[in-house]
Amino acid sequence: MEKQKRKIVHVHFIAGRKNRYFGSVSAIYRQYTAEDLGIGEESLRHYLSYDGCVYLNSKVMIIRDRLQ
Repeated sequence: MEKQKRKIVHVHFIAGRKNRYFGSVSAIYRQYTAEDLGIGEESLRHYLSYDGCVYLNSKVMIIRDRLQ
């Protein structure tokens, strides 16, 4: 039986060169605001609708993927 791979959302802050990892989009917004990220929660959910999606703006690069 193949083990299910966990979803991960990688947030890279461009200015500070910080990387943070979350299990969901809602978990990101418990720690950061839409102003911090430059995008609202519902809009980000739309951008990251499937694995491999990338959202990029002047503040952050956010990637949805699965752990190997």
